[in-house]
Amino acid sequence: MARRWMLALERDTAGNPATQMKIRQAMEQEPTLSEGTWLTPPLLDYLREAVANLMRDR
Repeated sequence: MARRWMLALERDTAGNPATQMKIRQAMEQEPTLSEGTWLTPPLLDYLREAVANLMRDR
């Protein structure tokens, strides 16, 4: 799931790290952005941990 999440993020941001960081910051600073979506707080926590593990293993 973490790999798919990262691929989608890279696709949607054209691989631009600055844009990816802005999205991450917005999600952290404005939790209401994900209200009413499938991206629930527990799933976001899981994705953060999974992505961190994926990046560590690279």
